[in-house]
Amino acid sequence: MHSYTKKDNKFEKVVFGLAIISYIVAPYLSTLLGKYLKNETVNVVLSNLGLTISSVTIFSILYFVLTKWLWKISFISHYLNVTNISGTWRCEGIGYKYDNGTIKNDWTGTIKIIQTLTKMEVVLTTDKSQSRSTSVISNLELHETKECTLSYMYLNRPNDTSEGLNEHEGFCTLVFDLEKKKAKGSYYTNPARKTYGTMILDYNSK
Repeated sequence: MHSYTKKDNKFEKVVFGLAIISYIVAPYLSTLLGKYLKNETVNVVLSNLGLTISSVTIFSILYFVLTKWLWKISFISHYLNVTNISGTWRCEGIGYKYDNGTIKNDWTGTIKIIQTLTKMEVVLTTDKSQSRSTSVISNLELHETKECTLSYMYLNRPNDTSEGLNEHEGFCTLVFDLEKKKAKGSYYTNPARKTYGTMILDYNSK
């Protein structure tokens, strides 16, 4: 997975808030731990092992929970101006050649989006050729309407058994309808590949 950019994101403010909370809460939790573990010998052993509750420990836990799960809660994601598009999407595509614009082929595949608050990976696996495209850089922009735009650069690696296909780079832009759970967009490959095309996505809940 790689980091992705988000427009007008307030993530830095949230991280600062978590740091303040961790700094304030840590001494109280350490005191409670000491009272719960009344045996002084046990306390000394835990302290020597570095198992005291520090602000760094609390911050790490809060940061992990926020970026892994809490950001998906509606009011939190709204504040952070980000949305959850993770999951499996069925994809129908049409490819064209740059030189004459004729249809090269219709293709189908599956796009799997793995997403946390700070990282993302977009993986497209086609059904026939079994080539695999993996995102390397991406940007997610949430609009005022119930839509968002995902733009990403990808690297395509065909299977060894796929003839006539070479490794290549490309760029893809997808506009998601968050209510209908659909998306549509286009892709472009590098000059060596000389192809472009359109894509239609439907969310697969299975």
